[in-house]
Amino acid sequence: MEKITIIGLGLIGTSLGLAIKKSNALTSTQIVGHDLSKKHRSTAKKMGAIDKDEGDYKKAVQDSKLVIICTPVLSIREVFENIAPHLNEGTVVTDTGSTKGQIHEWAKELLPPNINFIGGHPMAGREQSGPEAATADLFQNCTYAICTSVSASPEAIDAILGLVNIIGSNHYFVDPEEHDSYVAAISHLPFLLATTLMSMNSKSRGWREISKLAGSGFRDMSRLASGDPLMHRDICLTNVNGISYWIDEFITELEEIKKIMSGTSKEIEDLFIDAWESRAKWLKGEVGNEKSLTDDLPKTGEAMMSLLMGDSLAKRAGEKIGQSDDSQTKYPRR
Repeated sequence: MEKITIIGLGLIGTSLGLAIKKSNALTSTQIVGHDLSKKHRSTAKKMGAIDKDEGDYKKAVQDSKLVIICTPVLSIREVFENIAPHLNEGTVVTDTGSTKGQIHEWAKELLPPNINFIGGHPMAGREQSGPEAATADLFQNCTYAICTSVSASPEAIDAILGLVNIIGSNHYFVDPEEHDSYVAAISHLPFLLATTLMSMNSKSRGWREISKLAGSGFRDMSRLASGDPLMHRDICLTNVNGISYWIDEFITELEEIKKIMSGTSKEIEDLFIDAWESRAKWLKGEVGNEKSLTDDLPKTGEAMMSLLMGDSLAKRAGEKIGQSDDSQTKYPRR
């Protein structure tokens, strides 16, 4: 029986295990889960996300074909150090961290040259954290960023694409530095804005009275401030440049809006109409919806099964879940 290891059994790690299990694509593969918290390991196993819980790093990754690291960003360096001596040649290692540049640097520094590291980031989450909040549908239709390393083999990239496909996500190849800048704008900055909005109001001497007037608008705008503080601490510490750039851009935009507020009724109205139209186009899928260069990927995870079981067995398994024998994987190599 082949083996996949998930390190970190919080919301993302446990949801990954549940999503893989739900797909029924890898029924002959054992999923081993590792977490420093015995409670997390036990909960993930009871939920059916993993087949075996393992508290020892060496035993967890030994003979594993695929290792998925789902811990907070700053702890990934320590995970690399702990698993590096115990990885087999050719093992595929990936992560789900919210920043990618620093993680890729750690991978180059700490992981053996004979393994394949490919950074990953599923653009999915919930306000709640921990394995109890996990769901098999967390990744359905979400964008899954893939940052390949120069040394990663085509077969390793195939395996990660297979994983992304199995859990119901849409892959998106991106450079690690570009990823960090883009995600700072649409994920990290919104969290900081929600935090600022919550902090500003709660520090006000009138907060007791203000809070009585706060309704769904304030609740929706401040929702992200309920996110995991440790996770966002790590994000900020490993993406200072990206986040700082977009904070400056936001301040510039606010100053411009402040000027417009002293202008004419038409200028103010145009500001709101422009934002309304931009959001409407985005919601309708009219932005960034160009045909992907990787649209010819197989519809199931044959690529991932090939890594775990070999090509012939993978094709037979593919038949059982409705895939043709002659599916081919075609996409640009990085």
